[in-house]
Amino acid sequence: MTWTCPHCGEAVDIAEGTAPKFCLACGEPVAAEPTEVAAAPTQAAAAPARAPFAPESPLDQRLDRLLRLLMIVFGGLWLAFFFVPWGEGGRGLVWSWDLLASRHSMAHLVSWPLVMSLVFLVLGIVSPLPAWLRHGVGLLGGLATAAVVAGTEVNQGPVAPDLAFVFMAGLPWAFMFVVLGAGLLLRVRAPASITARVVIALGLLLGLVAYLSPAEGEDTLVTALLYHLKDSTAAQVVSRVLMLLPLFVMLVATVGFRMPSGERDPARGWAKVVGLGLLVYLPIMLVLHGLTLSVAEEDLWFFLIFLRLAAFVAGLYALMVVAAAWFMGFTQRVLLPLLRRPA
Repeated sequence: MTWTCPHCGEAVDIAEGTAPKFCLACGEPVAAEPTEVAAAPTQAAAAPARAPFAPESPLDQRLDRLLRLLMIVFGGLWLAFFFVPWGEGGRGLVWSWDLLASRHSMAHLVSWPLVMSLVFLVLGIVSPLPAWLRHGVGLLGGLATAAVVAGTEVNQGPVAPDLAFVFMAGLPWAFMFVVLGAGLLLRVRAPASITARVVIALGLLLGLVAYLSPAEGEDTLVTALLYHLKDSTAAQVVSRVLMLLPLFVMLVATVGFRMPSGERDPARGWAKVVGLGLLVYLPIMLVLHGLTLSVAEEDLWFFLIFLRLAAFVAGLYALMVVAAAWFMGFTQRVLLPLLRRPA
């Protein structure tokens, strides 16, 4: 490397990366000039690049993959059930399109599963869609569909009395299981979470509303279940007992309000068991009711109808819980940083 003195113009060979402090020919000092290489790290350190939001955690990514899988599985199952007959009528087998064409009171049990199955299949198969859209449709669509299924009265058809019977408690009964179960599972994930206790309290409130609301002409659901127990069929006796059991499970669910005492807090284990049990309780009850009804009536169609309904409810519960868990992480990752950013 050749260096030239700025004073006398003498050219000398020096090692690469070094700068002389004075010229040997004229003896004049030479001021050191800052290099661009040294300034670059200083400038980068002074203004480091920072992402506006935290990236998705591994848990959020797993929840997104799980939701897509659930959408594909249950969407495909509901779509397959559309091509399964509902029973036998005076003109032969009753198909789903027969209920839709005749505007039967059970048409909502055909139209909503069909539309939601197509929506969930598209959201589950198409990958470039944003995650918030997929989880938002899973949560809001699940809530709306569960409200329609549990809140619409069925007053026509051979299974109308039994459908009205299992949903006699209305919307609070249907939402109690998923809200209380999700709150307990959230409590396991975050033992010190105030949100978990709020969700548990909401689930307990829905349970109280369900059991204290009028049903079957009685003042409360508890009175209706106990008073009409002696006049019920064998299938309804089993179902009435199964509908009373969650009242005692609610008392156990209050374990979710305990203050955590560490990672080995035994309440966390109970909360997980009770939470998972509540999420599968209503679908299992529907399957058992359909089974006992089919045995009593010697007709397999009753079991298939309630099996179809149980699969629909189970899918809605699973989608809503996974979507709600993902939105918890989305809120902490995106919405809270937006609120905290300076204007």
